[in-house]
Amino acid sequence: MKKSDFKFSNPILLKTEFLLNKKFENDEKIVIGNSFNVSINRDENDNKAIVELTIKIGKKELKQNIPFYIELVIGSAFTWNDVFDENTLQILLSQNAPALLLSYARPIIHSLTSMTPFPAYNVPFYNFTEK
Repeated sequence: MKKSDFKFSNPILLKTEFLLNKKFENDEKIVIGNSFNVSINRDENDNKAIVELTIKIGKKELKQNIPFYIELVIGSAFTWNDVFDENTLQILLSQNAPALLLSYARPIIHSLTSMTPFPAYNVPFYNFTEK
C-alpha cells in the first residue's frame, strides 16, 4: 500500500444546530430521516477544493415521533497532484470526500444525542455513489 495522492486538511465543524423535542414520547417508534448536501468549491487554477457536507437529521418542525433535529456542516480542504484524470477527480470530490467528512461528523452527532434522555443516535453508513 502507498499513501494516496488525494489529501485533506483537518476537517472543521462549521455549523451545528440541535433542537430537542420535549414532547417526544419514548415509547413511540422512532423514525428519523437523514438528508445530505455536498458543496464543492474548486479552485480551477490550483489542485485544491473545499468540500462541505451538510447533514440534516429529522425535521426542524419537531413532530411528536421525532426526538430531535440536528443540522451539522463540516468541511475540509482537499488537495491532489496531477496524477488524476478529471473523471477520477470528480469521483474523489463528490463521493470519497463526503464519505470521509461523514466519518468525522458521526462521533459529534453521537455525542450530542448521548446527552439527551433518549438513546444516542448512530449515523448509519451511506453510499455516496448513488444520488
